[in-house]
Amino acid sequence: MRPGAATSAGLLASTFLVLAGCAQAPKGKSIAPATLAVDHTHEAPVEVHVRGGGDGYRLSNEALHEAIVLAIERSQVFGKVLDDGAPYRLDVVIGGVHQPPIGWNFTVEVKTVWNLSTADTNETIWQETITGTDQATPGDAVVAVNRLRIATERAARACVEEGIRRLSALDLQ
Repeated sequence: MRPGAATSAGLLASTFLVLAGCAQAPKGKSIAPATLAVDHTHEAPVEVHVRGGGDGYRLSNEALHEAIVLAIERSQVFGKVLDDGAPYRLDVVIGGVHQPPIGWNFTVEVKTVWNLSTADTNETIWQETITGTDQATPGDAVVAVNRLRIATERAARACVEEGIRRLSALDLQ
């Protein structure tokens, strides 16, 4: 090994680790839409449950759950969100998060399945698959892992916006 090669490799590896360490997994507050227009609001409360998510740069259950709860509260599509005892139950399954392994512009697709049911009988009222796609470019973030997070948050936000819009179109008695 030539002199200084080990030092250069070590410096390069350290720089990569520092830059990668700056990246964070998608957060619910970043995913939640700031404002939402809804067709109808429903006075009844709802329970929200999310499953199917992953860790790291993918989309976690906790992040999507937080985003959906914030979106429901901001839009007032339901009266409030309860942990237990609400007449309605919203189950959202993260069916897939498709992220490119490398690239300059990152396009991410998030697939979700939304199911609204009655909490007491578990009767399905409404179920739909909702897909969100969005992109982040170097103009959004220079570091690739940050671009990936931004694109994932935007794609997940598109799912949440569409899910809330479709829930607001329901005529619940």
